[in-house]
Amino acid sequence: MNTLIGILSLQGDFPKHEEAFRRLKVRTRQVRTEGDLEGLSGLVVPGGESTTLSRLLLPAFAGTTFAGTGFAERLRDFASSHPVWGTCAGMILLCKDAGDARVTCLGLLDVEVIRNGYGRQVHSFETDLAIPCLNEKMRTFRAVFIRAPRVVKVGPDVEVLARLDGPRFRGEPVMLKRGHLLATGFHPELTDDLRIQQYFLSMF
Repeated sequence: MNTLIGILSLQGDFPKHEEAFRRLKVRTRQVRTEGDLEGLSGLVVPGGESTTLSRLLLPAFAGTTFAGTGFAERLRDFASSHPVWGTCAGMILLCKDAGDARVTCLGLLDVEVIRNGYGRQVHSFETDLAIPCLNEKMRTFRAVFIRAPRVVKVGPDVEVLARLDGPRFRGEPVMLKRGHLLATGFHPELTDDLRIQQYFLSMF
């Protein structure tokens, strides 16, 4: 498969995503301008600071960043016909509302989230998730949550692929899908387990 994955590289942990796909022998390209989207098979919107990413994508800030006028709208157009995966802050950007005036979401997923919904950096945690769509129901996925968004509302056209269970949680969705759009509130790129990257590639 002659796949070329774009990694939005304005800010955040994009090198880890590049490394993960490299291990799968899949080509990647750093995306910093609208033109970088040309010829891509799909796109990853990585974690980072959702407020910073939002500002970099807003046309109003184009004069002070390298993002380019209309970059956010170009991303929306790209996502209408190509697979896109958002992790953590990337998930926030894909959603409809982040409950924060400093963040302008792309509105691609009918989902509402709360930024840093599980606490600040010191409240980061790891946990084992059951993710049946990975076709290994008995093998959990070790998920890393860092200043993760908390999903508070999911629209009827969005499929929940994994939830947080346990006494600290209320079964909140942490992995979502709608058509060729994928979102994870955790960071699969920070583990050696490549099953979610492979799942994303299977959506092509």
